[in-house]
Amino acid sequence: MILKMVPMLPTRITAASLLAITMATLTSGRALAQQDEIDEAALEEIADDIVVTGQRERGAVIGDIKPEQQLNAADVRALGISTINDLLAELGPQLRSASGKPPVTLLEGKRIASFREIASIPSEAIARVDILPEEVGLRYGYGADQKVMNIVLRQRFRAFTGELTGRIPTAGGGKTGEVEGGFLGIRRGERINLNAEYSSTARLFETERGLDEEDSPARTLRPFSQELTIDGSYHKPLTERTQATISGEVTTRRTESNVGLALSPVAIPGGTPYATGPLDESFLPSADGIGSLARSNSAQTGKLGLTVNAQRSAGQWTLTATYERSESRGITARPFNLAAYADAVAAGDPLADPDLPVAPMFLIGRPSDETRSHSDTANVDFIYNRSLFHLPAGDATATLRLSGATMELESMLDRDLIVTGKSIGRQSGSGSISLDLPISRTGPLGRLSANANAGIDHLSDAGTLRSFGGGLNWTPHKGIALSASYRDDEVAATPQQLGDPQLYTQDVLVFDNIRGETALVTTITGGNPTLSAARSQALRLGMVLTPLEDPNLVFSLDFNHRLNKRGIATFPGITEATAAAFPDRFQRDGDGRLTLVDLRPINIVGQKRDSLRWGINISKRLKTPQSQIDAMRASFQRRFPDGAPGGRNQRDGAGGAAPADGAPTANSTPAGGNETPPPAAQPGNADGARGGFRGPGGRGFGGGQGAGGRLNFAIYHEIALTNTTQLLPNLPVLDLLDGDSLGGGAGPSRHEVEVQAGFSQSGYGLRLTGEWKSASHVNGVTGIPSSQLRFGDLATVNLRLFANLSQMPSLVEKVPFLRGARLQVSFDNLFDTRQRVTDGNGDVPLAYRPAFIDPIGRSVRVSFRKLFN
Repeated sequence: MILKMVPMLPTRITAASLLAITMATLTSGRALAQQDEIDEAALEEIADDIVVTGQRERGAVIGDIKPEQQLNAADVRALGISTINDLLAELGPQLRSASGKPPVTLLEGKRIASFREIASIPSEAIARVDILPEEVGLRYGYGADQKVMNIVLRQRFRAFTGELTGRIPTAGGGKTGEVEGGFLGIRRGERINLNAEYSSTARLFETERGLDEEDSPARTLRPFSQELTIDGSYHKPLTERTQATISGEVTTRRTESNVGLALSPVAIPGGTPYATGPLDESFLPSADGIGSLARSNSAQTGKLGLTVNAQRSAGQWTLTATYERSESRGITARPFNLAAYADAVAAGDPLADPDLPVAPMFLIGRPSDETRSHSDTANVDFIYNRSLFHLPAGDATATLRLSGATMELESMLDRDLIVTGKSIGRQSGSGSISLDLPISRTGPLGRLSANANAGIDHLSDAGTLRSFGGGLNWTPHKGIALSASYRDDEVAATPQQLGDPQLYTQDVLVFDNIRGETALVTTITGGNPTLSAARSQALRLGMVLTPLEDPNLVFSLDFNHRLNKRGIATFPGITEATAAAFPDRFQRDGDGRLTLVDLRPINIVGQKRDSLRWGINISKRLKTPQSQIDAMRASFQRRFPDGAPGGRNQRDGAGGAAPADGAPTANSTPAGGNETPPPAAQPGNADGARGGFRGPGGRGFGGGQGAGGRLNFAIYHEIALTNTTQLLPNLPVLDLLDGDSLGGGAGPSRHEVEVQAGFSQSGYGLRLTGEWKSASHVNGVTGIPSSQLRFGDLATVNLRLFANLSQMPSLVEKVPFLRGARLQVSFDNLFDTRQRVTDGNGDVPLAYRPAFIDPIGRSVRVSFRKLFN
């Protein structure tokens, strides 16, 4: 039926569809002569490659806002990634928003219960990726402070996947191993996805990075960890216009670390028998069979999700429901109580000779600290989108969201055999509405639309919070898109920020900016029940230009202004400003040395941030060498001498699904990017209606399904214009870009640059990513040079090389097992760079030694991935 419609429509047939038809003709004369025996999958693949002028793309988002960038299947393949989760990481610069929140992820223009529902889907199943501005999120019940990534899958797909990965730091230690396997099947609107992943990382001790402090053998820079995740989802059409998805996930994680010596330093008073003089001294005692202090943590999480999407003549609605159960347990060993031993040393007791191991009679053990917590969370969201009335420029639309949530959190701390517990519950209900009004569609003004949105949240423990905002989207001319948005939100602290159990951790290295020294302290972490709701105001002005189509060039520019009042943040650090604002958060001994820091979250009176971010993304399609086309065709003919598989006699078997191993058939194009027909068969207008890395309304370098190789380059530069903080109303405003500090490490960099470059051709690919941050400084305390810090600029480069072995016909014929295989070698932090930190004396403070800043450094990662039909 599709074939009968094609001649009646103004279409553009891509190279992929022509190659599929050519392959079928060469290998089976009856494949086209007997039209009724063509597998329906072939029709779907060809239909996917037909772009009808003026028709909405399959799986497009609600509304008429065009993607800022768009990738097709070949563009995704050129990234050399394995799953949608990898795609999110690879496109980090393109998906970054000023709020710092992760992007909203849609599947074929519809909401999903959670990102984990699709995170493990293999990249080979992706047909298209749309990257859209923040304003699109409003039409799905989200705020306008997150980029939107819409993923469209192939209509037919079936493959088992397996991947092995090993990571080794070049400096040794800290090895990581991962194994992952899964299955994805898509057929006639149904989708089933199953996946399991296991990873293990070896612990890394301070001594393995050249640190030689007394307690370095007893402290780990990175813990030993193990994690196992099993997830799955099932999607099924209930009716012609209603679909449902159920999903589930179980995760278990365990970590073990070493946090210091079990024996603390002991003082020798001056003038006592064991003293060497009149001054006080100290020494680190030893004891037979006594190791280091250990900390272990374990956590288990289970998640369930349900999504129902329905399209009706009056509009469309989505219902999502999620439930999550989490349990965790932590055990931290404590040092021995050596008070009696210290008294014996001071008295000159011969059984307490500092040169001898501590006698067992003086080793008084302390019970370990133990924390337990469990939480139950449930959410229900209902989103309804419909047209309200017709205007000259189009339909006015509204999006209504109603949601409810409940959470119960119970935590317990067992310290010195005294058990304290806390229980926090939160129930919430919220509603929001977003209105989109088209103002102009054509004419001198171009396309112009406006948005207004408002919402309320009622929380059982924080009262009623409100939010409102608005925005404009203007396309004055093809290739020019302008946008502006404003958002005003009230945000409550999370139940975890309010109620997490207090945890005391001894012998933690921190830098005391007041004294200009590194100190070993006890830290307190956990929740703060006194936190109040915060208010956030955000203004965004954006522009996207697409001046060129071949090569495709996209230029973006964003200005962001953000003002936070009563902002909620982790306690920043140890400075004169924080000590003046929160004096009860610090304890010092008689000599003024820091001994304890309370790091629980706080409210900050005001924060202001202004930034400008611009980016350039240029991409070019590369033609497939004719020799490779000939080799693929010859390999195909040798593999299927009697014609392509598919046909009516296989419709009930696995052959009905599009293969994922790179083998071209009558009902699929080659999975390795070799979709270009011979030059004589190439369409004269490779307009790339579904090409990759496109700008709004523009063409990508892909050309339809994206034949040939890819060459792309992107650079993004963010300039911090303003970054100020005021801790309390009676304290001065701190300029964090001019040396004022909140402690806790480097101040914000004024400049941050991200670079991406990629090349893929004939199965080989290269991805180069880099990041550079400008230097920053901390003024410190006047007259104390050791408190004045300079954080040098930092440039890191990552290199990834991969080979899609399916695109190498001669190799696959010799070793058939390599069909559907990919080999990848990655170098993270290629040049082994670390930030250099020096004080006013030119020395490197202990807390800022390179091994503490980046324990891993350069590492080599090797992975082998295989798809099985």
